Amino acid sequence: MSLVTTGGLTAVFARADASSASATASGGQSTGQNVAVVQNPASTAPAAAGPATPAAVAPAASTTVAAATPTGLADGTYVGAASQNRWGTVQVQMTVSAGKIADVTTLQYPDSERKSVRINQSALPVLTSEALSAQSSKIHGVSGATYTSRSYVESLQSAIDQATTAA
Repeated sequence: MSLVTTGGLTAVFARADASSASATASGGQSTGQNVAVVQNPASTAPAAAGPATPAAVAPAASTTVAAATPTGLADGTYVGAASQNRWGTVQVQMTVSAGKIADVTTLQYPDSERKSVRINQSALPVLTSEALSAQSSKIHGVSGATYTSRSYVESLQSAIDQATTAA
């Protein structure tokens, strides 16, 4: 990321702070503190003083890995509670590795009718992908699979709660 881009981002995210925005716009040097917040809000590492350089930006990549570990999830495999809905039961199993959700497997899902099977064959992979991306149960439901989506989230949250308690 160039100094011009970094300064531009700093100005955009610091508009509420008029002194920071005017210092950046007038060509003042960025401390890099706002840049670290933009790149990794969970970062607790101190920002380097001076203009942004490849060396000053490099810690953000390493803090991403470090920030992912204190998620409060203990490594292991957790089976979420079965969640009943009007079409059947949904239950997931979550695997946590290095403090991150590494995999989510659906153990049970509504499959008593052909329509349910068809809906769930397309919805469940999307829900799993969303959960892995979000690293939480705060995911978007799948249109047309509302009941399955809600039950999936409930079972996943149950597994996350178990992993949090075990941590």
